[in-house]
Amino acid sequence: MHPRVSTTSTGHAPENSCCLITFTGGHARDVNLSREGDVLTAYQETISESMVADQVAILNRSLLLELWPKLILSNRVRNLWESRFPELAATA
Repeated sequence: MHPRVSTTSTGHAPENSCCLITFTGGHARDVNLSREGDVLTAYQETISESMVADQVAILNRSLLLELWPKLILSNRVRNLWESRFPELAATA
């Protein structure tokens, strides 16, 4: 199941705004960008399940670096991302 973004905002959206991530299977998730739990869940799903174009549209570099140690990811996904982006491993 790959997410497709259906939103008026991206990872650069202002605080207290919402966006909607719609998955190919029809599953949609509203994300309140002022709630860390929502953002963590959206980032976890985006990193683990989405296509590169969607990751670029959704993820914000600064926020990703801040949240990386808190994200619950499989060892495989975490290792792949940290090998591609060593700065993530430095935050752990």
